[in-house]
Amino acid sequence: IRNTDDKKFEGKEIYDICADFLQDKIKRNKPNFVVLGSGKIAHGIICRLCDLDCKITCFYRINKPEFNSNKIRILKLPFNEDILSSADAVICTLANSSNVINEKHLKHFNSKRNTIIIDMGIPRNVSIEISSLSQKISLFNIDSLKKVQENYESQSRNNRLISALDLIYKHKNLFDKLQRNFINSNTKTTYNP
Repeated sequence: IRNTDDKKFEGKEIYDICADFLQDKIKRNKPNFVVLGSGKIAHGIICRLCDLDCKITCFYRINKPEFNSNKIRILKLPFNEDILSSADAVICTLANSSNVINEKHLKHFNSKRNTIIIDMGIPRNVSIEISSLSQKISLFNIDSLKKVQENYESQSRNNRLISALDLIYKHKNLFDKLQRNFINSNTKTTYNP
């Protein structure tokens, strides 16, 4: 059982959870990702997203990040709001004292395209009202991503249990035979210290 499911027990970083979530939710060919920030979380997300066939635009404030990928365009903040119209997902990871994306940015999003915004900033980078003002925008934050991960882990535990029971059932005869051989061999051998 361990050999079959060991990889499912790996721990996940928040950027892994974010990248897995985006990969699961965005079904568009060659999606466009906009990442606001260039710290550890942004870097982790970008590195994971590079595994996909996608385009990534990363905005940085002070230290220009370096990536070895032609999928990534690196620009200095402030960001041009027009870039939001082609975004399938916007990931905000800035340490900012106020909202970076708010109601005034709604007009820049494509009204015919669903867009996911993930606010990973502390304090929050995105006004929570933005998702209630547009049906095409879905807003998530660290807490909601953790809930998604908890649901995934619960489902994964159930799947592992089913897999383990299936393995036990498939190999029950072998187990019974080994158990009989073990019992028979122990009854014949006595141990004298």
